[in-house]
This record gives sequence, structure tokens and C-alpha cells, in this order.
Amino acid sequence: MTTFDTREKAFETKFVHDANLKFLANARRDKRLGAWAVGKLGLTGPAAADYAKALRLQPDIVAKLKFDFAAWSIPVSDNEIRSKMDELDAQAFNEVTSGL
Repeated sequence: MTTFDTREKAFETKFVHDANLKFLANARRDKRLGAWAVGKLGLTGPAAADYAKALRLQPDIVAKLKFDFAAWSIPVSDNEIRSKMDELDAQAFNEVTSGL
């Protein structure tokens, strides 16, 4: 195996590893974002669990949250949603990369 092949394999391995970490961090972030949204909406019990699970399956979580908060007349700004999402993203990524 040449040096080039070895480097190529290392880059491919790192790419797969990084993509896996990002996937795990996003899943963790989305789960926590669902819990945050459920608290804002005042949902409890099975309704809360169903909502949080359905939210994680949305292709555009921010749009879904904006729509739901507006529909429930809950004053949450786009900036607040994105700030919470960024906060949870950083927290989840740090946890995943540190092995928690």
C-alpha cells in the first residue's frame, strides 16, 4: 500500500467517524429540543412524548416549532429557537465527542 493509499484511507475513516459523531449529536440535540418545546407548550404525559418524537422526525424543526408556537399563541422568537438549538447542539456535540 502506498503512502497515498494510506492517507486516503485515513481521510475516509475520519470522514465516516466525523459524520457519525455529527449524526449522534444532532439526534441528541433534537431530543432535547423536543423536551424544551414540550415544556413551552405545556404538554405532559403521552401527548408530550408523542409531540417530542414527531418533532424529531421533521425535516425542518425550526419551521415546525415556529408554526406550533404561533398556533398555541406562545411568544417565542426565531432568535430564541435558534439560540436554544445552538446551545443544545454545542452541548450534545461536546458530550458525544467526550464519550458521554
